[in-house]
Amino acid sequence: MHPVWALAGAIIGVAAATALRRPTFVLAVAPGEPDRLECPGCGLPPMRLIPAWHGRCVHCSLRIGPRWASVELLSAVLCAGVALVLGASFQAIGVIAMVVIGVALAVIDLHSFRLPNKLIGLATLLLAVSLAAAAATGGGWPRLQAGLSGAAGLSVTYLLLALIRPGALGLGDVKLAVPLGLLLGWFGWPFVVFGGCLAFLLSALTILLLLWLRKITLRSQIPFGPFMLAGTLLALLL
Repeated sequence: MHPVWALAGAIIGVAAATALRRPTFVLAVAPGEPDRLECPGCGLPPMRLIPAWHGRCVHCSLRIGPRWASVELLSAVLCAGVALVLGASFQAIGVIAMVVIGVALAVIDLHSFRLPNKLIGLATLLLAVSLAAAAATGGGWPRLQAGLSGAAGLSVTYLLLALIRPGALGLGDVKLAVPLGLLLGWFGWPFVVFGGCLAFLLSALTILLLLWLRKITLRSQIPFGPFMLAGTLLALLL
């Protein structure tokens, strides 16, 4: 472990999160709706909509994205931690990509109850390529096989839960389970089980807290994607 890697990870996290601000705005729409191509307040096109570090329309000042530097700071801290632990490695590239895209997915899911296929597919592709490269250069083929098994196992489990309780989980959650299961399985099957359980535990605790604070009712829905991402991160940390 070396502090230089942490600094490099933080810089990458800030740059990637900044680049994802505009796609996050464009994709943060309700399921079934077209991508958002203009400011809902003044109609300004997205090419001029969200400058770096800013969450408001530059024309009408309507809030249309995360607050100033919030996603950049979160991505920087998480990516710095990943780089500090994993160093300069192919697996670090994949995990950092998953972290940055995961932050964008969490923001979109919290806003619109949607996990866009474009971002999930990009995260899966980058993670798979980086882990395959890590396996090829470090003799980690059994770990890659375990990752693929984890992706299949976790996604099938979520699919069954979505079929058993329609509305509790969406197809976006099932698709997100693929890269998360791949990542957790790379580190071992106990991580897959632990990460999956943590997602439901964090969700249950949050719902109980919000009910106690009277922020939601028993009929309210909350997105599950952020808990899947948080459960994965906590499983790897703990």
